[in-house]
Amino acid sequence: MAPGQDRSAAQAARGAVTDVYADGWMGCVSSYTRYATENNRAGRMRIVVVRATLRGAEMTGHATVAIGPIVIGDDKQPHLGKPTEVKRVRHPAARQNGARPAVRPVRASASRSTITPTFVPKELAPDASDNRELGAKVRYVFLPPRKAAHK
Repeated sequence: MAPGQDRSAAQAARGAVTDVYADGWMGCVSSYTRYATENNRAGRMRIVVVRATLRGAEMTGHATVAIGPIVIGDDKQPHLGKPTEVKRVRHPAARQNGARPAVRPVRASASRSTITPTFVPKELAPDASDNRELGAKVRYVFLPPRKAAHK
């Protein structure tokens, strides 16, 4: 951490979320890239994907979460390389499913979440004003490694 930099700013500089709205909703795809960890230590990822109901509308979806190394694409941007772990979940409406693949001893990693189908709230509830194409609410959390169990 740089002198004068607060802890939250240092944490933010270590990772980046893309394609997630400020209220936590994603469209069909979102991603998280972890560039660095404290003391260059490996950790774990928790990715929580929630498919909410909208005024009783049943919106079952299919979510896929992948974790793997970072690669730099032709566009000079970070992308998910060959996934080291993939989880697929059928998402009933209003059910919370947390995919918690472990980050294998990697200090930097990328995660990608996808969900189909998407929906537009205004089309399901005409009095709604939200015209966004939404998939699910998503939260990416990088956790320290589990402590070894004492024997």
